[in-house]
Amino acid sequence: LPHILTPSLSDKSNFSIGTGDIFVTGTAGVTSIILKPIPESINYILGLLNSKLISFYVIKHSPVFQGGYHKFSSNYLKKIPIKRIDMMNKSLEKEIHNDIIKNVNKILNLNRQLAEIGDKQTDEKVRLEKDIQKLDAEIDEEVYKLYGITEEEKKIIEESLK
Repeated sequence: LPHILTPSLSDKSNFSIGTGDIFVTGTAGVTSIILKPIPESINYILGLLNSKLISFYVIKHSPVFQGGYHKFSSNYLKKIPIKRIDMMNKSLEKEIHNDIIKNVNKILNLNRQLAEIGDKQTDEKVRLEKDIQKLDAEIDEEVYKLYGITEEEKKIIEESLK
């Protein structure tokens, strides 16, 4: 059963997909999120959770620990305002949902390629990392649109995460 994993302490959103091959409890320094059956894709949820907006939200709503780390555990994650999409209506929201999924899939693919390269510094590695950053920025823009974030609010979010 695919689920979402995050380090229990992190300086920013750092979510990934778990395949269900290994079951980890919160005591291992990892928090596991198992979604109830919902019409939205798990990759849509992953895209939201890793966005700057949600990172900003969690950081503002959880205690800070030494080294600037925040708690990414269930009591804080449960409160994240996840934008639900009416999948029955053809709408801008549904388009954004699908765009986020496409970009998340591309990022997952690029991360697999990065893992194959390993630690060697190569032009290919630099290119892959740039492509991932570009896709991340596109997802952030889509998420801002979805949540109705203004340019002014966007500036505040971006500045606080630097």
